[in-house]
Amino acid sequence: MPSVSTTNLIALMAVLLVGLAIPLHVWTAAILRRKGYTLGLMVPFIMLTPLPVGIIIAFMLRPHDVQCPCCGRSVLRGALECSHCGAAINSDPAAGD
Repeated sequence: MPSVSTTNLIALMAVLLVGLAIPLHVWTAAILRRKGYTLGLMVPFIMLTPLPVGIIIAFMLRPHDVQCPCCGRSVLRGALECSHCGAAINSDPAAGD
């Protein structure tokens, strides 16, 4: 049975790490983009992606959007109208009382 040298084992581990890191970076960026975060806020989380901490924090962050009162879809905070149905968005929560 052929033995696996340490160099080959290290090379295999490096290939696997890079092969997993790239999709995890893309996935974390997609999560943060969906939540409305800009590139400046995304970079630290993308750098932490190989660590489970970066992905966990990305999931725990609150989205930077509000829900449309008419259709219920997510609309960026500060928008005057829903980009999906055109309904007016009341971005001031105190005004709704």
